[in-house]
Amino acid sequence: MKSAARRTVLSASALALAAFTAATTPPPARQGFGENLAVRETEVVFGPDNSLRESEPAEAFVVFDDGHRRPVVRAERLKVDPWTIVVYLDPILAAPDTGFLAALGLSRTSEALAERAEVGIVVADPEPRMVLAPTREPRVLGNRFADLAGELSRRRDRSAGERPPDLTAVRSQLDRMVAFLAGRRQPAPRALFLVADGRDVEPAVLNALGSDRVDPARLPEEGGARAYVRAAQTLAAYGWVILALPFRRAVEPFDLTPPPPSAGIKPGEVLRKLRGMHPRRSPDPFLADYGADSRLAILRAVGRMTDGALVGRAAMLQPAIADLSWRWHLWFSAPSTAVEGRVHPVTVELLRTGEALRATQWVRSGVPEGLADARLGALLAGSPPAGDLPVELRVERAGDEAAVTLRLRTPLPAGTGPLRVSLATDAGGTLRRHVLDGAADTVRVTVPSGARRLAAVVEELEGERWGGAVAALE
Repeated sequence: MKSAARRTVLSASALALAAFTAATTPPPARQGFGENLAVRETEVVFGPDNSLRESEPAEAFVVFDDGHRRPVVRAERLKVDPWTIVVYLDPILAAPDTGFLAALGLSRTSEALAERAEVGIVVADPEPRMVLAPTREPRVLGNRFADLAGELSRRRDRSAGERPPDLTAVRSQLDRMVAFLAGRRQPAPRALFLVADGRDVEPAVLNALGSDRVDPARLPEEGGARAYVRAAQTLAAYGWVILALPFRRAVEPFDLTPPPPSAGIKPGEVLRKLRGMHPRRSPDPFLADYGADSRLAILRAVGRMTDGALVGRAAMLQPAIADLSWRWHLWFSAPSTAVEGRVHPVTVELLRTGEALRATQWVRSGVPEGLADARLGALLAGSPPAGDLPVELRVERAGDEAAVTLRLRTPLPAGTGPLRVSLATDAGGTLRRHVLDGAADTVRVTVPSGARRLAAVVEELEGERWGGAVAALE
């Protein structure tokens, strides 16, 4: 698979080491289309699906982007394309026992992982850091996962009886994860193996999470569902396929080893059969509460939004990895009008059946607001300012109002597109978004009760450059 320079890449791939050190991707390609219209090509990952044949032409698919039918330029199955996988461990998102079981299971599947992808490991505690650069060496992978399993086992012993992290901590870590992954990326396909437990949710939220397409704006802030879904929406728009790993202990083994080619069964069918298995008929203790545990509803929604999956036990890892070879990607073109700085819903259908296929559910036009919110949240949680647009922030408060002056400390190159400014406080919520007028501007905002700090993020709407700063509200 080759992505043209200056093309927006929005399918599933993970990162290589260079992307974590200094990743900047040129803006999407704009191609002439007629006399006055330019088009932008966007890539989407979809499948696996039993309706798909070994080979399908681009004309076999129909794409709807933000409700508009778009022409499909090319479609290919990801049969041999190497993936890049990031395994993400965060002790706030997953209990030590969950992390231990996941690391142990991954250590035992290191050969399958290395055969299919370059695999890197990120640990957030609290700041995300790469503890293993992407590699295809199974021995290196196996040893590092085994080391992590040992570390997590000791942490599990020390943390026995501790209360689970509160929702504020979970939100902060999800913001750090999104800011870290969306800002540093490699060409598709990429997948995120997210070790997480999920959160308990109310019955009404449980029903919403079970819908075909979940919109975070329609979920309440309480319970954590909105934070997870918002993170998944942004990462989906940046092309991440998320496989959630809420590993648990089980009593009985359950063999999910992919069948040999001579059996005539597609490897991906094993996991797909499990997705449709009736919980009461499952011989596996984990799968027996697969549908009953409300904490898993969030992670199922995360997988569905990103064309990923819920992988609950080590025995399910092999089929999940094999499933990667049965995913497809396609490119569709759309008029390149004004950059909106938001996500779009996207649907992929098979023309001959008229049915929607499993696919990434969101693409983006420019830098979406979800990434700005994640960067604001990470800054307010204590993450150091990053980005390559140095920002100077000054706040003068008078009662319930404050004058916020923001200035860029370096001149912008000629031809720089619009810059969006987003402001938020530690009292919650985004205060304001507007387009920066020149290299500096001053705006007045109403300060929420209890707010002590204000964060600002400045982003190119169509590029990769951004900067942020935090100031005290005195």
